[in-house]
Amino acid sequence: MSKTTHLILGDCAADALRAALPDAAILVARDDLPVGPLADVDADAGARAAFWSEVNPFFPYRFADKLAEERAMLASLPADLTVWVGNSCGEELMLRRIAWWRRGRPFTLIRVPQIESVFPDAMFALGMCEAAQLQAAAELGEKTGKQTLAALAAEWEALRGSDGLRSWQDGRFSCCPINSLDDELWLCVSTRWEAAYQAVGEWMGNSHGFFRSDWLGSWRMALLGKAGRVEFAEADPDFSLARSRVRRLPLAEQAAD
Repeated sequence: MSKTTHLILGDCAADALRAALPDAAILVARDDLPVGPLADVDADAGARAAFWSEVNPFFPYRFADKLAEERAMLASLPADLTVWVGNSCGEELMLRRIAWWRRGRPFTLIRVPQIESVFPDAMFALGMCEAAQLQAAAELGEKTGKQTLAALAAEWEALRGSDGLRSWQDGRFSCCPINSLDDELWLCVSTRWEAAYQAVGEWMGNSHGFFRSDWLGSWRMALLGKAGRVEFAEADPDFSLARSRVRRLPLAEQAAD
């Protein structure tokens, strides 16, 4: 009997799964699929790589290379595969992408039971789970049928036509423009000087529909500065969440500018 290979989203989740199943073979998907263009994500991913390079110009590797590595992994998935998901947009998107890459080949799906969550709709990602919770879920796998695989793959093809920000709520996906959360981020910034990471952290804590990342928050905060909606205490042309202090500019001051 062959030994299954486990596929999970994110390094934190992978660490928890390794603790739960010490002898397991584990593959890790890393692309933050709720964010940015998807049209070429399964091809050369040039547009997606350019997008992520704009979001985080300080990333120490070439995004094109990392996206290519993930495509290569998906193209060579073993026959005996187990996919893990929680209750998050990123994991639901990953599931559909894997179904598309499998070309009708079944896999085992483990949906981890609900854990305690402070987020709307009880949203949780597997990186939030304890090893014991994943260990308890290891026997809950079910084989995906051909109709299910086809439906998931077709949904992925449709989703690749979307851009901006994707959310998963009440069993359905929705999409909104990339700047649709900027006003909320602006309101998280105090009118007094504060560390930028505090405002971004509050904004991330208000995640709804998908988990907001510090990368996304840092990028949008920098763009708020360029738009004259917030002001930075330090002259920092290359915005750094760790070393910047920020304050919100009132609407009157923005209009005056």
